[in-house]
Order: sequence, then structure tokens, then C-alpha cells
Amino acid sequence: MDAIDSVFDPLREFAKDSVRLVKRCHKPDRKEFSKVAVRTAIGFVVMGFVGFFVKLIFIPINNIIVGSGDFPIFDSVMVRGLAIASGLQGVKKKEAERIPP
Repeated sequence: MDAIDSVFDPLREFAKDSVRLVKRCHKPDRKEFSKVAVRTAIGFVVMGFVGFFVKLIFIPINNIIVGSGDFPIFDSVMVRGLAIASGLQGVKKKEAERIPP
């Protein structure tokens, strides 16, 4: 019987806590809801700007690392792979024309 109680006691406690939580919850009024909505929107905007600036910083760093020019064969392979993957869209026309068939 102790083994069964040791399994069901945490479940009973969780159920009691859940019922207590639901009883204490209330529907927010218009003022409280608007505060939460505005703060959430501000959070989305801030996180969007953070992501944008991180991407803005790492694009040149990535180009420096990948496009170092030390190994020209890798550059042509990468341009060819990019041209094939994107269907020649997004690749500069000049770079696409210099790819040998």
C-alpha cells in the first residue's frame, strides 16, 4: 500500500495545487490586458532588432572567413554550388557568367 501511496501522493498534491491556482486566476481587465500586450509587442520589436543587428554584424564576418580568396578553387566551387542551389537567382550575373560549364 505504501508503494501505491508513494506514486499517488505527488499526483494528489499536484491536483490540489492546480485547483488552487485555477481558483486564484482571474480574467484580466482591459487596462491589464493592454499593458501585457504593449510589453509583449515591445519585447518582439527588441528581439527583432537584436536578431537583425547580430545578422548584420555576422554577414561581413562570414564573408571574410568564407571568401578569404586563399583557395580560388573553393571560391568557384562555392559559387557554382550556390548557383545550382538557387537556380542562378541571387548570384551576381558577373559571377554566374564566369562559371565554366
